[in-house]
Amino acid sequence: MASTYKHAAGEANTKGICEKLKTHFAGKHLHEITSRDVELYKQTLLESKAGNTINNRLNTLSGIYTKAIEWNKAYSNPVHKVKRFRIKERKRILDRIEQHALVIAAGKEKKAPYLQALIIFDLNTGLRKEELLSIKWTDVDYENAQLLVRAEIAKYNKSRYVDINKDALSVLKALPRHGEYVFCDKQGDRFKNFRRSFQSAVTRAKLENVVIHDLRRTFGSNCIMAGVSLATVQAWMGHASINTTIKHYGHLVKSFRKEEIKKIEGRMDTYMDTQIKRASEEAPKLLKNMVPPAGIEPATPGLGNLCSIRLS
Repeated sequence: MASTYKHAAGEANTKGICEKLKTHFAGKHLHEITSRDVELYKQTLLESKAGNTINNRLNTLSGIYTKAIEWNKAYSNPVHKVKRFRIKERKRILDRIEQHALVIAAGKEKKAPYLQALIIFDLNTGLRKEELLSIKWTDVDYENAQLLVRAEIAKYNKSRYVDINKDALSVLKALPRHGEYVFCDKQGDRFKNFRRSFQSAVTRAKLENVVIHDLRRTFGSNCIMAGVSLATVQAWMGHASINTTIKHYGHLVKSFRKEEIKKIEGRMDTYMDTQIKRASEEAPKLLKNMVPPAGIEPATPGLGNLCSIRLS
């Protein structure tokens, strides 16, 4: 039995994919399935499934063959020759108006009274969905305003601390305690998913192309635009490497710096502006009145001759 909900959810998903694979390839042994069979299966999925979903099915089948070969149940992996879909990286970020609209819309979801709290909390912590749904009250450190993301619920099985601001703390203090999990129903059972209610709120807010993971992406972007360092964002979001943080948010740092440098425009003393203007006005006069030393012929116009005069 899986020790955490994260792992349990992962196993349930894999089990579901395996059942679908068994249904499609019913009547065939592993060694009888060819690359052409897998390619035809891929084509049938195109009618109703997204590229990412199809990739997951193929990867699961490939994993089955890896084990089968290891156990001498198959001799080759027919999935290796089937190309996966290149998934375009999502860059959807909610601006302030969209964030506000989504929060307001979530508060109107009568069948999901917990949804607004979930969204506000995630916009202020950037937790992954399974991390968000798996946090317990014992993970909250009110004194230090920190949240512990335990290793067993974190990606890469590495625990981390996330500093929580006053908005996130307000959500925690307002939530009733029905069980050990922060986000749970009245019986204390942990919520397993909130995709349906989330999409309902997205529609109500009249937003387009928004998924749950965009809340995490928006948090990271908000941090960068507020001047938080990439290293701190990496620590809060639990990226395995700073390169991951740079990949997703590095371009925002560059944009942020360009906007920041504009803030000092006009703040320099007007004395400097006066001196620059005076120097530009007097320079032509100085050059015009300049007399070459004895023994040197007058210079003709040109940078080279001007330099020779100055150097002599």
